[in-house]
Amino acid sequence: MSTTPRTFAKVAAGAKRFGGLVLVALALAAIGLLGPWVVQQMTPARLEDAQHLIDQLWWPASALRAALYGVLAWGVYPLWVDRQRQRFLAQTATLAPAGENALNDRYRQPLALRITPWDRATQWSWRIFAAFLASDLLLAQGPFWLIRG
Repeated sequence: MSTTPRTFAKVAAGAKRFGGLVLVALALAAIGLLGPWVVQQMTPARLEDAQHLIDQLWWPASALRAALYGVLAWGVYPLWVDRQRQRFLAQTATLAPAGENALNDRYRQPLALRITPWDRATQWSWRIFAAFLASDLLLAQGPFWLIRG
């Protein structure tokens, strides 16, 4: 009986995963079925209107994405790093003072080694922001400029 909740959790997780795959498959099927119809509906005038709308929205949307990258890099990322550091510091605080207990001393050093990368990670906001911008250039701006010719 004690394995029933664990089994139910595994079944529920599998169902969620399967449901996600079904949604992706349905979306791809919809694109495959509706794509030709959309292409037929795109007259030169409608295509020009769509292009004009994209031209109007592209740079404001790019600026909004860059602002979001800044919020993630200098707002969310430092908070997340601090939370990770606090978790290791809390584990260290539960140990007896150094030298009192040999078993605790054995665990103290690996914990200290695990905190060190998190101390350095607080200085990586510029790198995170640069990675976001690089991915934006590769995945959004590059194709946009390739389409523009």
